[in-house]
Amino acid sequence: MAALKVTTWHLEMAAPAQLLPPSRAVRGLEVREEMPGDRALVRRFYLAVGENYRWVDRRSWSAEQWSAWAAGTALTILVATLDGREAGFAVLDVQPGGEVEMAYFGLLEEFIGRGIGSAFLFETTRRAWALGARRVRLHTCSLDHPSALPGYRARGFKVYEVTEEERTDDDAVRARWSSSASGAARRGAECAAASTKGGARCGSTGTRSLTA
Repeated sequence: MAALKVTTWHLEMAAPAQLLPPSRAVRGLEVREEMPGDRALVRRFYLAVGENYRWVDRRSWSAEQWSAWAAGTALTILVATLDGREAGFAVLDVQPGGEVEMAYFGLLEEFIGRGIGSAFLFETTRRAWALGARRVRLHTCSLDHPSALPGYRARGFKVYEVTEEERTDDDAVRARWSSSASGAARRGAECAAASTKGGARCGSTGTRSLTA
């Protein structure tokens, strides 16, 4: 099978003051919090948003698997609506030690390019800090929308590590290289754990698909 080289950027925000607001507000945009155990909603968004970005690891999950995952982690589920219509979703996962991972973030295709992503990301990150986070982190990769990485950086997230891997057409990992972002300290044990944790890998699970 042909191999696909995938680059993943690991980003962090270390203090609430680093969060930068978008340049403009989006009229009609609202963000609501859903019940933590609403596995049907998360699955629906996962399938709809991830269809174009190779979100495959949970595509075959049963209802029981989705329920077990939703009930077994400290999740905050957010849904963005525009004029009452669902536009996107985000999932915040509170980690041991007070870190908050933005495990999922994405927009439905018809809402891409309308400024919603920037405003929704700002509000999602603000709520992550409101959960008492000592650090907020996420991942995005080269399979994502081209606006993803610059969009995260525009809100104040900084890259602390870059990883590369080869995947076959069935998304099996063949090899992996790792390189630190310029000027960033290596966080080897932490990043290894993040790379193997469910909900933390781009192209299979993780944060991706930010669109302006």
